[in-house]
Amino acid sequence: MKPEAWRRLVGPYHDALATYAASGEEELLHRAYELGREALQEGCGVLDMVRLHQEAVAKLVASTATPLATVRLARAVEAFLMEALSPFEAAHRGFRDACEQLRDLNGTLKDRNAQLAAANRRLEEEIVARKRAQERAEESEAKFRSVVESARDGIVTIAPNGRIEAVNRGAEAMFGYERGELLRKVFTRLLPATQRMLARQQLQRLATGRARRLLERTIELCGRHRDGTEFPVELSVAAWRTRDGARFTGIVRDISDRKQAETALRESREHYIRLFREARTMEENLRRLSNQVLTAQEEERKHISRELQDEIAQTLTAANVSIALLRRHAQDNPALLRGVEEAQRLLEQCMDRVHSFARELRPSMLDHLGPFAALSSYVKSYTGRTGVAVDLENAPEVGSLDPQIGTVLYRVAQDCLTRAFRQARATRVRIRFTPSPQAVAMEIADNGRPPARGADASRQLELLGLRERVRLVQGELTVEPTPGRGTCLRIRVPLHLPLSSAVAATPAADGAQD
Repeated sequence: MKPEAWRRLVGPYHDALATYAASGEEELLHRAYELGREALQEGCGVLDMVRLHQEAVAKLVASTATPLATVRLARAVEAFLMEALSPFEAAHRGFRDACEQLRDLNGTLKDRNAQLAAANRRLEEEIVARKRAQERAEESEAKFRSVVESARDGIVTIAPNGRIEAVNRGAEAMFGYERGELLRKVFTRLLPATQRMLARQQLQRLATGRARRLLERTIELCGRHRDGTEFPVELSVAAWRTRDGARFTGIVRDISDRKQAETALRESREHYIRLFREARTMEENLRRLSNQVLTAQEEERKHISRELQDEIAQTLTAANVSIALLRRHAQDNPALLRGVEEAQRLLEQCMDRVHSFARELRPSMLDHLGPFAALSSYVKSYTGRTGVAVDLENAPEVGSLDPQIGTVLYRVAQDCLTRAFRQARATRVRIRFTPSPQAVAMEIADNGRPPARGADASRQLELLGLRERVRLVQGELTVEPTPGRGTCLRIRVPLHLPLSSAVAATPAADGAQD
């Protein structure tokens, strides 16, 4: 304790202690508390306060005469000392609490420091990441600018007020303006005067969000070059937002070459359509002519067959009768009789040949009894001449076919029999008719040599002729060569021919004759 503080406290402390020891009043203990607090404020410690107390007690003890007074004095001194030391206890307790709070604050501070360090590390990492992101953004922007500038299409960015904010070199080249002549200018200068009002209205609708469909499709319109030339363009619009509001980027493509190509293609298509229609017309005419030729051919065959049977056959029969009469009168002349008999024999052979030729041209059975009866008669003579066995399966319904269908079936079968003998060297042929309510089918199969792959032109022409003849009656023909088993030809013809069947197929050559 400082001497000045000791001198200020020693007298009041002794007086207060003596007064309390003499009276014992509790109120006087408050003075002990105040003296202890003053000593604490003066910087005194507990030991200083005890030494001050001992000195005051020593003075009091010296003036006390009886033991009983000494006992009372000891009790008062103890109470007074405890009260004087109470400020020190309170201060110590406060100090201890402050130390505990300080420790708590230190712990909190350490935690905050750790959090701050972690936040600093995160901040540093975020700064590094942002720098990298900024570098990537700058690289991306550089790439984007490079792509935009190198694009052949024109790219124009427009503000909601219609002012141009950015253009690329493609737009400069397309419209003939320098970049400085377009920036901050109204975009409608790139359009013809007739389209400017509509373009401004559409931009206003885009700015207010009422024309979103324009962002979902491309638009074809006209662009205007600096020299006033108008050219077709294709426009795609994209909208994006910034802190300053919406922006619109248009990608403009010059489609002049495409339009020219489309025009040329359309003209070419129209030209080819016209040529195709002309070809179809010619084909129809050719089909009609082919049908007329085949019809005329059959009619001519019928006429010649009738002439052979009616006129020539009758004439030959009359000549044969005359020769027979002459033979009676030549009985007495052997030489003349032999001459007459030879002439009669030659005449009969000629009559047989005329009848056979007439049947081959146009058998009368074909017109009266149908294709099956005509084929039956033809097969007998065919087998007799060629030795090829023919199995003709009977089908009663075939006799009531349309004459045109019957003629086609007969001629195709006649041609197939000729091919089986001359080319396939077949020994057996099977012909089968299969009628149904909607169509009639004919199948002709032989056991001869099938046509080799890539057969000669004459065989191809024969098959083409058969197909075209069948097509005249809206039929279908298929050929199925089977190695080692011969050839099978199938025909299917509808029973009810449309009125246009006569012109529904391409021209065909006549079937081969035996």
